[in-house]
Amino acid sequence: MKTRRIVLKVIIGIAAALVLFAIWCVWQLGTNGVGPLRMLAVNRSPVQLAESMQEFREEEFSVLVDGEHVNGLLYVPTSESEHSSVIIISHGFNSPADTMKAKAKSFAAAGIPALVFDFRGGSTISMSDGQSENMTISSEVADLNAVIDHIKISGGFENSDIYLMGESMGGLVTALTASKRTDISALMLCFPAFHCADTARTSFASKDEIPSVVSAMGMNVGRNYWAELYDMDLYKEIEETEIPILIFYGTKDPAVPAQYIEKANETYRQSELFIIEGAGHGFSGDDEKSVLKTCLEFMRVH
Repeated sequence: MKTRRIVLKVIIGIAAALVLFAIWCVWQLGTNGVGPLRMLAVNRSPVQLAESMQEFREEEFSVLVDGEHVNGLLYVPTSESEHSSVIIISHGFNSPADTMKAKAKSFAAAGIPALVFDFRGGSTISMSDGQSENMTISSEVADLNAVIDHIKISGGFENSDIYLMGESMGGLVTALTASKRTDISALMLCFPAFHCADTARTSFASKDEIPSVVSAMGMNVGRNYWAELYDMDLYKEIEETEIPILIFYGTKDPAVPAQYIEKANETYRQSELFIIEGAGHGFSGDDEKSVLKTCLEFMRVH
């Protein structure tokens, strides 16, 4: 009987330890994301960025790209019929637009219309069409270009200032997209994934060795994704960008090495780098509020 009690206590102790470990992991890494790298910790509710929070409405939108739907949500303050600006927010690798909704609502509540959307095949729970095996950097650039054009014409923002914000791979796609357009007022890049091309080159000795499908961060991606990155000089792509840019990076980011962020800041002609002490690959709580307030003030003066 005593032996059974000891065994039972050991089992209970192990179970309790596992529960505490799981809670610690969620607290450390955040509750969002899909797959083994659940790094993005984000606020789920809008944060107050101005003295008062405005009412806003949610509108669904959809745009066709190569016969597939790119779907998203637009948040518009109801206080005015016309708006001088709009911000488009792009999500990261396998991190759907759902994780960006609170940011968009925060901007809308502060008086800036904001939209989020899912890249085709950009995550395992995307609300847009497309398979992740067909997703590439180029396909995501095409998606963002289509969303910008759609919102300008169909959304009534043709004469408005267009701001772009992106996180991680969404930040990289945002940077590449803006480098080829002349109608973007400014960029806000959160831990942009400028390491991706080097990751492709260090992961595969040659393009011939890239398999047809590779599992990465809980999502299957096709050979074309890696092969395209393999040949890209990402800094060459962005060096002619002349618009104002904010870059945000956490000192404990486990995904994007600091030197890639520093090089991007050095490459841009008009950029400012904000270092968030102790933040990881994703900002939450006061860190996210501080970043969003900085972005809001940035948009008001550019």
